[in-house]
Amino acid sequence: MVLALGASALSRRQALVKRLRAAETLGSVTTICADKTGTLTENAMSLACLCADNQSRPFAPPDVDPLSRRVLQVAAHSHEATLTREDGRLVARGDPMEVALLEAADRAGLPVSDEGLLTLFSFDNERRLMSAVYREAGGNLHAYVKGAVEAVLQRSTRVLRDGQETPLDEAGRAAILSAAGQHAAAGLRVIALAERLLPEGDVTQGEVERELLFVGLAGLEDLPRPEAPAAVAECQGAGIRVMMVTGDHPNTARAVARQVGLDGEAGLLTGAELDRLSDAGLEEAVAHTTIFARTTPAHKLRLVQALQARGEIVAVTGDGVNDAPALKAAEIGVAMGETGSDVAREAADMVLADDNFATIAAAVREGRKLFDNLHKGVRYYLACKVALIAASLLGVLAGLAVPFAPVQIVVMELFMDLAASATFVAEPAEPDLMRRKPRPPKQPFMDRSMLTGIFAGAAGLFAAVAAAYLITWSRTGSLPTAQTMAFVTWLLGHALLALNMRSERAPLFRVGMFTNRLMWVWIAAVSVAAAAFVGLPFMREALKVTALSSGQWALAVGLALVGSFWQELVKVARFAGASTGR
Repeated sequence: MVLALGASALSRRQALVKRLRAAETLGSVTTICADKTGTLTENAMSLACLCADNQSRPFAPPDVDPLSRRVLQVAAHSHEATLTREDGRLVARGDPMEVALLEAADRAGLPVSDEGLLTLFSFDNERRLMSAVYREAGGNLHAYVKGAVEAVLQRSTRVLRDGQETPLDEAGRAAILSAAGQHAAAGLRVIALAERLLPEGDVTQGEVERELLFVGLAGLEDLPRPEAPAAVAECQGAGIRVMMVTGDHPNTARAVARQVGLDGEAGLLTGAELDRLSDAGLEEAVAHTTIFARTTPAHKLRLVQALQARGEIVAVTGDGVNDAPALKAAEIGVAMGETGSDVAREAADMVLADDNFATIAAAVREGRKLFDNLHKGVRYYLACKVALIAASLLGVLAGLAVPFAPVQIVVMELFMDLAASATFVAEPAEPDLMRRKPRPPKQPFMDRSMLTGIFAGAAGLFAAVAAAYLITWSRTGSLPTAQTMAFVTWLLGHALLALNMRSERAPLFRVGMFTNRLMWVWIAAVSVAAAAFVGLPFMREALKVTALSSGQWALAVGLALVGSFWQELVKVARFAGASTGR
């Protein structure tokens, strides 16, 4: 029930949990491997600038020079988006980067359509580019190529200079790489564009993507999500490492990392460098590396495995079909609900309906709260159980009658079960929840702290019940009256104990006395029920209890308070000592 309610709470925060245990595991996450695009950034790209003939120009339509128009012409032909016209306006659906380029070409007055398209060679992580072949109006075959700067440059032999084709030498390559690096350092996603006239014959990928004419670069802006820096800081404050994994240029990755609060000067590894590392070398490298650029889904899987080898509990994000192995390997696989593929969503443990990193931070917070409340509920339930067993043994050991009638025990179990299963679930997060370190994965659920809390709570409740029973027995010599006192003291004491056990460390005034309204409804119900059990004749007969005097009620209330709240005094003293630095 606790896990189900936790999953429901996560869904209200746009995190859809597919496996209930994942809701609990979230609280133990030590490292988050997050995609840059769409998770830390808005994934709402816009064309910022175009670079051709070693000159960078801001994109400001309708004033677009001929060289920039040439770059946009390649972009308008090399895409995998779906194009439609609605009320005379271009509507492109697909990858946000391609949509941004197509919309820019349309704004610049270039024709954008699929007319004449013969063949499309889709983007893949090995080639890091895509190409399209068109049959033009004059009958020529024309190839248009778009992709990562290094990949397109590697296949280019010519470049446009002053509108003319010239051989692309090493100096020219270095100048293009330098320009790409400068744009990337400004946080732009840099795309290279090239083209080629093809001879007639079989159109193969190898033939299309060679001896290209390098046309220029496009710099696209994808702003960080406004809430990303605060979410990253919250995770770091909770002892969780946040690592950025992206296919973009290293300089772009560094720039965005700085903007979202990651150390932009921290260690960075590229996919090519990852390939040169052994598994042992990568395991050592991930200890001090925060940013991973020019990576593929295969690299992401290796990162997850290297982190797990170091004992980390890993959450990883992914949206593509090829991300599925990493999503399955991680303790928490997080798929994107808006842009993710069906395969990624199927492989994941959790789906972000809004693709937002802040939702991951909120889910971790909710996962920690869920485990905390489960811990509190079980601790409370077992403390009551131990006290009940001890009180029942009291009569046997003292040679007296058992303090509770069987029907009373049934009622006590009913209230106790309701408190443990329902009221603790509604407990809000403690103030320091996201300032604690992640819970060690090998730490047992029933740790020393929990056992101490169980027996301390049980001891206080047992002492109150035993005192009420024995004092009343010695004063009145009436077994029914003594049993009634034990029963009433138990009901009041276990309600007050629930209040005390709302927090293991912080006193109630820090947690907030009235922040759990459901618990107060339950406490009120227990108090009214106790009064009704003793005050109404038919209830007294059914539950085998007797009427109590005002003095006996005062004794029961006093013992319940002392038995349950002595631990609260210890917490207050500990808090005061910590505040004064003693």
